Amino acid sequence: MKFAHLADCHLGAWRDESLREANVACFEGVIAQCITDKVDFVLISGDLFNNPFPPLEIMKRAARCFRSLQQASIRVYVIPGSHDLTVGGKTMLDVFDDAGLVVNVAKDGELRVAKDPTGVSIAGVMGLRGGLDKHTYETLDRAALEAIPSPKIFMFHALLAELKTINVEGMPMSLLPKGFDYYAGGHVHDSQIKDNIVYPGPLFPNSISELEQTQHGSYMLVDDFVAKKVQLPNNVVKLRVGCDGFLPEEVNQKMLDLVGGSMQDAIVCLRLEGVMDNPSKVKFQAFVDACKEAGARAVLKNTSKLESKNLAEFKMPDNADIEGSLLKEKASDPALARKWLDALSVEMIEGETKTAYEARVLAESKKLASDGVDHSKDARPDNHGEQGDENPSAHN
Repeated sequence: MKFAHLADCHLGAWRDESLREANVACFEGVIAQCITDKVDFVLISGDLFNNPFPPLEIMKRAARCFRSLQQASIRVYVIPGSHDLTVGGKTMLDVFDDAGLVVNVAKDGELRVAKDPTGVSIAGVMGLRGGLDKHTYETLDRAALEAIPSPKIFMFHALLAELKTINVEGMPMSLLPKGFDYYAGGHVHDSQIKDNIVYPGPLFPNSISELEQTQHGSYMLVDDFVAKKVQLPNNVVKLRVGCDGFLPEEVNQKMLDLVGGSMQDAIVCLRLEGVMDNPSKVKFQAFVDACKEAGARAVLKNTSKLESKNLAEFKMPDNADIEGSLLKEKASDPALARKWLDALSVEMIEGETKTAYEARVLAESKKLASDGVDHSKDARPDNHGEQGDENPSAHN
């Protein structure tokens, strides 16, 4: 028994037309390879599309891929990822399901177990934004799933805390139903294999940072539940221009001096870094045109670390100094007051849910309230700390 495990295809993601085409062509190539490899079925663990309403042409090309698999007697099982779903929980994947081209094993959020002709049972849970699917796992009919006889596969689209590679809250692995032979994961843009829990990684890089870091997409070819990563390389040319102290004309020339070499059919990723005069006058389009003439497929730029000299030299007053002066003047315990300000001004971490953020702030507030009890016996400027401790709902 052999199957392919795909996830995070994000068809339609790129604004650059050539990269959008490369992404779809990559998907078509993988489907053709699945037919050549004579797999029994294909799993797509969420985020087939980059948004709930993909362009019609991309939907048509995806449908042709599914039709070719059907003609080769290869079944397709899918679950929606967070990018596939509307706010109301609808997904275009159901169009393919209703047409008989795929089986959505998480249709309408209900538990739906598909029995493949190979004898494998396949179930799954859709992925929701911001970790909201955690509640689904907490209320899952775990006993019914675990009672399904082997062999069986569970599809999911969620970040597991034990396997996460980014500083974002993940779902504990213990919430997955036990006893499955293969856990087909999605959502994590990094290929991982941990025992029988598998993330294939994105089929095609979905950002300039992914192109720079991995330079390839990937999927899993699974033979008797043993997964083997298949890499899908891209010709990525990474360039960097240091701009410290240079004039726009000099930066323009430095960029053009980098053009050439192996740029044929390449994706060029350029980073501009440093502090310079008038960065807005850098002629990036001239660099793009030169790269295209050298055969580049696409040219991307990143200027997140490029600063204007005038702005860099203008320093705003340090808010900490202003707050510190006021605390010394008004607070009976400036050190404790400073801790309160810091605790209540923390920002949400990218990907952190509102509930997790509020719980983190509340926990720190309770700790500070407890630490500040002795300080409040003699002089107490107000009772906000105690009020917050007694009425946690005030934070929500």
